[in-house]
Amino acid sequence: MGFLDHIRERRTPSPCRWHRSAIGNQMMPATTSTGIATVGQEGLLGETVVSAPGDTIVAVATPHGEGAIAVVRVSGPDVSTIIRRVIRWVGTRKLVSRRVALAWVIDANTGEKIDQVMAVYMAGPSTYTGEPTLEIMCHGGLASTEAVLSAVINAGARPANRGEFTLRAFLSGRIDLTQAEAVLDAVRAPTRAGVEVAVDHLAGSLARAIGLIRDNLIAVDAELEATFDFSDDDVPSIDRTVLRTRVDALRQQVDALVRSARAGRIRRHGWRVAIVGSPNAGKSSLFNALLDRPRAIVTDEPGTTRDTLEETLDLDGMAVILTDTAGWPVDALRELGIVERIGVDRSHDVVKGADAVIHVVDGSDWSGVGFDTHRGLISSLASGATQVVAITKADLGADPALRAHMTTYLGSTVAVSAMTGEGIDTLRRTLGELALEATKTGGGSSPASSVVVTNPRHIALLGRTSGALGRAVEGIIAGLPDDVVATDLREALRTLGEVTGQTVTEDVLSQIFSTFCIGK
Repeated sequence: MGFLDHIRERRTPSPCRWHRSAIGNQMMPATTSTGIATVGQEGLLGETVVSAPGDTIVAVATPHGEGAIAVVRVSGPDVSTIIRRVIRWVGTRKLVSRRVALAWVIDANTGEKIDQVMAVYMAGPSTYTGEPTLEIMCHGGLASTEAVLSAVINAGARPANRGEFTLRAFLSGRIDLTQAEAVLDAVRAPTRAGVEVAVDHLAGSLARAIGLIRDNLIAVDAELEATFDFSDDDVPSIDRTVLRTRVDALRQQVDALVRSARAGRIRRHGWRVAIVGSPNAGKSSLFNALLDRPRAIVTDEPGTTRDTLEETLDLDGMAVILTDTAGWPVDALRELGIVERIGVDRSHDVVKGADAVIHVVDGSDWSGVGFDTHRGLISSLASGATQVVAITKADLGADPALRAHMTTYLGSTVAVSAMTGEGIDTLRRTLGELALEATKTGGGSSPASSVVVTNPRHIALLGRTSGALGRAVEGIIAGLPDDVVATDLREALRTLGEVTGQTVTEDVLSQIFSTFCIGK
């Protein structure tokens, strides 16, 4: 039975939303008239407290396979009992929290020694999960790791579910939901840039930015609701001009987070670059030169590349995803064969999804035919993409007519030679600088302006928050009643709370933590 299955068994029968308790390892149903539950806010918590299950879990926290060391992680209320049953300390009998010591893992039933290990006990609640925790560093062979794991299970622990250690950290209030999701992002990040964003979120930057917006929104909503909740108590009406200004300012902060999504996506998944141009212009040779290995087939025959090839280049910690494409015909009237047409169509699709396009031009044989047409096609397929012109075959000398034509081109232009390597480092450096520029946010003085959002769940919820705040502003301008405007403000509060986990459904928790690996 999974961790959330335990919660399902003990929850109240009426449908409700769930949120963390600020006190202890608990979940509470939010059964308020507003539908919003705010952790620790008086009067907004439901009546029933549902405690987390009292079992102790165990899992191997290191990757499966043979290695020098494996880590077996144990968490839960019975850790001390398990230690007494399976751990025999070497040279000491006293259990000291947070002190790594040499020990034997033994079979609780036979007393047989299983492995010599280093182990550390950590008393709760100041642990990752908020519970008593034991970490056993054993020899990393498959058999020895499995034997240690089995010994702990036989002593009373159960195998952990995916992400259950991090789920318990969330439920105990050690981290919020954005930090929990950042744990997985840090594990999966392919480059240093992705790790930096994940670590920034793990340190709480996104949670703080959203928390500040939410706190200000709660204050605005409370003032507004007081005007109709206590209308008989001489509560002054709220100035609608001031109200509109305050709500719109909060909407702009949310929009700043939404706008950062492109930069966040690039940091998390990479900057997508399409390599396009006429047949035999040197696209595949350039692709191989940038990768510094022969990934694409290169021949003197035009049209060698019929499909797309994709590889990732790490440029100073930024993932630059290069895609080699089929050549674009110079003669727009020439009828294409079936395979060639499919290749060209696929290259168009790649350009549509690209952040940047390298337009490859044969510098040794410049006719000008097709260049402006291809340039216009790039602009129409990917209007927001950065364009770079790579003039290939620089070792053969550039055509004077090409040099004259390039003086009218305002974008980045780099002369390269895949044969000699000339200009390749310059092009890599240019791509790296452009990729870094694409990850920058718009700036501003609020915390939200310096935070990058990468998670699609967060982006969707922030978009809904912005929509609710926008409707509230429109309602204020239109002179709608205060209680109608307050409905939109409460909707914005609810969706903001879903980002950080202050208001969260059981299904959302299951969906998020099921993507984690076992042991996290």
